[in-house]
Amino acid sequence: MRPVTALLLAGMVAFARPALAGSDNPQSFSALQDVRAERLSEREMASITGQGQGFSMLQNAFSTVIKSIGEGITQMARKG
Repeated sequence: MRPVTALLLAGMVAFARPALAGSDNPQSFSALQDVRAERLSEREMASITGQGQGFSMLQNAFSTVIKSIGEGITQMARKG
């Protein structure tokens, strides 16, 4: 199970408990569900942003390595 799916299911269970226990205010329950969904979305977005930044750093590192190798080969060709 994907971590995001596990978080969503855990959030649903956490908010379903008061309703199952006989909560008599369904509007507040709905508002709590909305807040929980928003928090999960923020966490999800933070995770995606972090992964994107990590990928960008990796891409820059590979680009630098390839550029350095190319410059080294060019220098060797000039001297050789």
